[in-house]
Amino acid sequence: MRIHYGFRSFRASLFGFILFFILGSASYAGELVYPPECEEPGCLRTAQMTDWPSSPQESVFTMELHRFSLALPSQPKRVARQWGGDVFVAGQDNSLFVFSLVTTYGGVEGVPMPQKSNFSVADSGRFIFTKTVEDSRPEDPNDLWIWLWAIDEKQMFFGKDNPVYTATKGSLTVYFWEDIRSKDSARAFIFDSESPECYVRVHARDITFDEFKKIVGSVTMK
Repeated sequence: MRIHYGFRSFRASLFGFILFFILGSASYAGELVYPPECEEPGCLRTAQMTDWPSSPQESVFTMELHRFSLALPSQPKRVARQWGGDVFVAGQDNSLFVFSLVTTYGGVEGVPMPQKSNFSVADSGRFIFTKTVEDSRPEDPNDLWIWLWAIDEKQMFFGKDNPVYTATKGSLTVYFWEDIRSKDSARAFIFDSESPECYVRVHARDITFDEFKKIVGSVTMK
């Protein structure tokens, strides 16, 4: 069975809600309001290189977003699309997956963002895992906004001890880790070097990290 979605993603977060009003008024005046400086320990960490995760031997369900395709090992119990774009897949084993296709800077829809940045949408997501507060900051004001946003996001994923892994296969790069905020929960960001205009986020609950890695490792481009 195959489900395909090609749509924009909406990030329903307090950060985005606040920025909508702050940046909305600031952009009218032609000024940028920058994200806060990140001072958490995780702001000094980057993803650890590892081997590409092994994929499941057999799949009966394929999840597609844009050109990204991931294989799930069992038939879902329910598939639902949330307003704004996220796709929820409930498994027969009570697992839950949330798939998001991110097509805007920072993954936030409806928030005025720099429109002339030299960075791509994929860059804005990738910087979360590759840049730290100790790296040189970009000089361009629009580039700096995106860079600071990515650094600030790090504190959501990099805890004091939890490792964040990265692996590359052809044009694909994945970042994946266990979610320290809840048991049996994991996340992944997936990038394709030939698709700078977007990337995919995956959040899974009630699944072991080993099983989650198999699903991440199954990703291909159509």
